[in-house]
Amino acid sequence: MEFRLVWVLSKDHVSLARKVHLSHQKKVSSHKIMMMTDVTDETLGTTQPRGRTSVRGTHRAKPKYVRRAYSYGAKQAIFRELETHGLDKVIKTHWSGHTTGKQRREICKLLYKWKAKRAKIDAVAATEDGRNARKARPSGLGCVLSQEMEDDIGLWVRSLREEGVPVSQQMIMLKVLFVSNEEGLAGFAASYDWLDCFKRRHGLSLRARGTHGQQAPENIREIAEKFAGSVIEVATRLDVQEIWNADETAVFFEFLPRKTVDERGTRTVWVRCAGAEKRRFSVLLLGSSAGRKKDPFIVMKEVPSRTPEGRAENEQSRHGFGPRVWQELADLDIRDKVFANKTGWLTGPLIVQWLDIMFGDDFTTKKLLLLDEFSGHWTDDVLKKCEALNITLLRIPAGCTSVCQPADVAWNRPFKAQLRKLWVDRLIRIVANNEQLTPPARIEVCKWVQMAWGSLETIKNGFRISTSEVNTDRQVGELARAVGMVELREESSTED
Repeated sequence: MEFRLVWVLSKDHVSLARKVHLSHQKKVSSHKIMMMTDVTDETLGTTQPRGRTSVRGTHRAKPKYVRRAYSYGAKQAIFRELETHGLDKVIKTHWSGHTTGKQRREICKLLYKWKAKRAKIDAVAATEDGRNARKARPSGLGCVLSQEMEDDIGLWVRSLREEGVPVSQQMIMLKVLFVSNEEGLAGFAASYDWLDCFKRRHGLSLRARGTHGQQAPENIREIAEKFAGSVIEVATRLDVQEIWNADETAVFFEFLPRKTVDERGTRTVWVRCAGAEKRRFSVLLLGSSAGRKKDPFIVMKEVPSRTPEGRAENEQSRHGFGPRVWQELADLDIRDKVFANKTGWLTGPLIVQWLDIMFGDDFTTKKLLLLDEFSGHWTDDVLKKCEALNITLLRIPAGCTSVCQPADVAWNRPFKAQLRKLWVDRLIRIVANNEQLTPPARIEVCKWVQMAWGSLETIKNGFRISTSEVNTDRQVGELARAVGMVELREESSTED
């Protein structure tokens, strides 16, 4: 008689047997067990997520919507499947998991859009290049640079970065436009899309430092509108012919940009400089609502003489400079408007001198001058001088200069951009001539200021422009309306 032993295994026994089997398989072949770790079982529970264990117990959410770009060949193949298998089968095949609800409606909308362009899709997909293309345009419309030209531009960028010269995106675009025009490619646009692709092809990226900005108060709209109303009221009451605005800004001897194009993944972003990036001086800019500009008023930082006699002589005869530096500025056209003190900032006495230089030859014309909250603008001596020169001062609200002061609205940014361009041109010229990098001289930066201010054409726009922070739905702001009233009175008086 033959006996057979039959084991009746429960669910727990099956789970235990499976674990023993997996352990045995691990000893036999590690490759097989790696393939089996993805298998799930109700008795064993779900598999552990791959990667490191999350500290907070949360994981990055998967993107809800993923945009895809389809080639013309793929679109043509989808149309063929539609004709053969129908809509449901196509959606299930190509868009699995999106067979119901809003996403299905979006897919149907996309298919109807393709259907309206079926003739174009078939025509483009007729060629091998067209089947793999995601975008198509008629032949002859594209204007591209040759590979040799692109390599030369990439070499130019790397050579500048090796010398520590900062390279901005605008510099690359200007260089490309210059090269393309020389090669006869006048239609090349050098767009930002091309620039992004160029950086990817050459392994470049834009490296940036941290930035900070002024935080405007919450009630800036009300403050700005109230200030604009006061400008209208004062301009009407005094019957002024021009509204003036002056603003002091710092100018550095070296304009190191916050961003430079460099190799992707570079940990140390080196920018070449002459060690004078912290040296600066002050410039006081003055413009009117009629578009007129006065010469810039410059205040340099200079160590005063050790003796009281020397300090007095420098202040009386040489605007605070020593004999040697004063002689260096002899060829400067605006030397009579260049002063010096130990801080390099404007002070109350310098404001008085500035008023004499700018408005001293006109005592009769009524003038309205907008100034910010700087304490040096509102000393007793300054107020007396303004009264003597027939100038009415109007204080710009604190924290609102970005929307109420024409200089901040339309002058300072293009002025600084032009200065930075002049500095970069000098840096590139020094590197090209293999010269030693030295800080620019005082007379050179003063000429930069004169050139940048002379080339500025946005003086009148500073009074006219509408600031989006104050007024987003109208094209003309309140301050521009005040200036318009002044100009209207000027025109009417001229006609009379």
